[in-house]
Amino acid sequence: MNHDGIDREDDEKLSAFIDAELPAQEVGPLLDRLSHDDALRARWAELLRCRDAITDAAAVAGEQRRLEAGTELARRIAAAHAPSEPSRKHAPAMLALASLGVAALVGLLAWIAWTGATDQTLLLVDAASR
Repeated sequence: MNHDGIDREDDEKLSAFIDAELPAQEVGPLLDRLSHDDALRARWAELLRCRDAITDAAAVAGEQRRLEAGTELARRIAAAHAPSEPSRKHAPAMLALASLGVAALVGLLAWIAWTGATDQTLLLVDAASR
């Protein structure tokens, strides 16, 4: 028995009652004792606070784990979809392609200037490029 007159059996009954595991035939007598025993009622309140603190701590820890997992997932997705730098080995091909585009544009402008293209010709060229 501890200093408040609450023994181990009382603690076990209160704990079972809090967890809804106390046999139905023992609930009535326990409620009767709780209604007139201040020490037992105080111990019940203390055990409820302990259970709530444990439940809250577990919920916070679970939320923290979910947050960390979500952050890690977001980091992995971002890394997988991050634009990669063009490879240096492809740089000459990309430069050649860009040069070809510039040459084609210069050629088109030269053709337009040489033939004295009218507005109608420019409309045809514009339509063909779409």
